[in-house]
Amino acid sequence: MKGLSTRGRTALGRGREAGFTAVEVALTSVVLAVALGGFISLLVSSARLAQVNWEITEAHNAARSLSETLQSLDPDEVYALYNSDPYDDPDGEGTAPGNNFEFGCDSLKKFNGSLMFGSIEFPAGPPEGDDEGYQALYPINIVVEWTGSKGKKKHVKSIKLKRTRKPDPTEAGDWGL
Repeated sequence: MKGLSTRGRTALGRGREAGFTAVEVALTSVVLAVALGGFISLLVSSARLAQVNWEITEAHNAARSLSETLQSLDPDEVYALYNSDPYDDPDGEGTAPGNNFEFGCDSLKKFNGSLMFGSIEFPAGPPEGDDEGYQALYPINIVVEWTGSKGKKKHVKSIKLKRTRKPDPTEAGDWGL
């Protein structure tokens, strides 16, 4: 085996030293940069979507909480307390909460300084139910609005309050009819 030298040869039999060329390193760097950019973009999109989902959940919870409060009251009392007319408030002018609310969500203020505003809307037409007033259903819309990470948003929750007693004609609470 005289005269056969293995110096300067690689395991693959190439006549050069083992290692990567500049082109191979550059190509690998480009592929890794593209993959890393896609991953970072995915993380940013996911964080934005989480913020939007959180805002919608907060609005839904605010509307649900208010609807539970309203459903615990008599429909006539709800109308007197939460309509926009301050002159028909049960304890005197301007004593009822009215139909506009501010949901002071601390974490929403922390993110963008915004608040959620709510309003209660009573339908303009006659309430659903029979002519006698038994089991009459009174539709109410609870509207929550806010400016969030994707601009102005609105969430509406519709509920129906049920009157299970015959109305007394001497009582107020004609629901605007």
